[in-house]
This record gives sequence, structure tokens and C-alpha cells, in this order.
Amino acid sequence: MKRRNFLFWLGMGTVVSNLPLIAGQGTEKALSLVLNEKQGNLFAPLQAAYQDSANSHARYLAFAGVATQENHLEAAELFKAAALGEQIHRDNHSKVLQELGVLPEFKAVAPQVGSTLENLSRAIATAAQEQNSYTQLLQQAKAIGNTSVVTTLEEALEGKTSRAILYQEVKSNLLSTNEGGLPRQAGMVAGAIASKADSSAGAGTKAAFYVCSVCGYTARAIPETCPQCGADASQFQAG
Repeated sequence: MKRRNFLFWLGMGTVVSNLPLIAGQGTEKALSLVLNEKQGNLFAPLQAAYQDSANSHARYLAFAGVATQENHLEAAELFKAAALGEQIHRDNHSKVLQELGVLPEFKAVAPQVGSTLENLSRAIATAAQEQNSYTQLLQQAKAIGNTSVVTTLEEALEGKTSRAILYQEVKSNLLSTNEGGLPRQAGMVAGAIASKADSSAGAGTKAAFYVCSVCGYTARAIPETCPQCGADASQFQAG
């Protein structure tokens, strides 16, 4: 199975971040904790990533619920796919931790949830922060030298990056309907908006997104093989 070299990512991202990789704390503080650990500690970077993926899974499920209520069907399907991708990352991190003889640690962080447009903007900003944060976690993992830890962190980063482009696309589609910033309205107005959204090729159209069940890579169409881990097309499932 192909594994892309994570050194590709080492130059990416200088965003000052505040992603809660460790519950209730900003990325800089979380990474300070991780990077100040003794070099031999295999668990700190992976525990941080596990908590991030577990909380991200819950966040994107909440975002999907809002998008469904607001009749932004494309966004709803993307958020469902994102939740599935994060679930795969979470479970992969958990498996490696347990193979190392460590129980995964999780503390829930209540997600900030707004309108679909606001949630897409949050997802875009978070993806940019994650590129920087996970690059640093990967540097720590490389210094430790455990292949399993490096691989699962690398796959999480690439999976998140694959969704970052999709958030941008779906946000553009939503805005192109000229209704993205408006709340749902009642009665005939709401019906007219829903009809307009459903007839468009953008935000109101239900679109499938597919997720690699091996590594969490996400795409609009099923590839012959996963560009991230090399899994064949049969390993992809709809979000």
C-alpha cells in the first residue's frame, strides 16, 4: 500500500492557530505541551491528534445537522463526509495507541455552531490551522522515529487537506445562490428559496462525497485507487 512521504508537508502553513487539539486549549499551548515532552514519549502527539479527530467528528456532525435544516444539501453531505473522515482518523489513532499499550484519552469540547455559511468558514479556517499544527506533530513523531505514529498522523493531515478544497468549493456554491447569508424564512418565501436551491447545481443540490475507509481521504468521485494510501475503489464509501 502506497504511503506518501510526509516530508511533503513540512513546509506548509505558518498560520497562528488556536485549534483545540487538547480539550479546551489552543493549538500553540497544546503543541507546546507536546513538543516539551521527552523525545521518547511516543504518545503525546498521537493523543493530541486523537482528541482533535474525536472532537472534529462531533463538530462536523453538528454542522451537517444545521446544513440539513437550512436546506443546504451539498454542505450537509460534505459535513457528513468530513465527520466520517474524522471518525476514521480517530479510530486509526486509537488503534496505534492501543498497539503501543496506551488507552486513548478524550475530553469533549462543545463545538461552536452557527449558520451553514459560518460553519463552512470555520471549517476552512480550521483546515488552514490544522496544516500547521499537524506538520509540527509530524515533526515530533519523526524525531521519535515510530513508523506507525508517523503514518497515522500523515494520513490524518492529508485527509484533512483533501477536505479543505471541498469546503472552499461548497462555500462558493452556497454564495452563488445569493441566499447563503440569509436565515431560513417561513411560508411561501421559504418554499421559493428551497425551490431555487434545489434547482441549482450548487449549494442546494444533494451531492455525494466519498471517503476512503482506510485513511479518510475525501473526494467528489471514487478514484481507481486512493491517491493518499493506495487503497482500491472498493474501499471508498459515501459520507
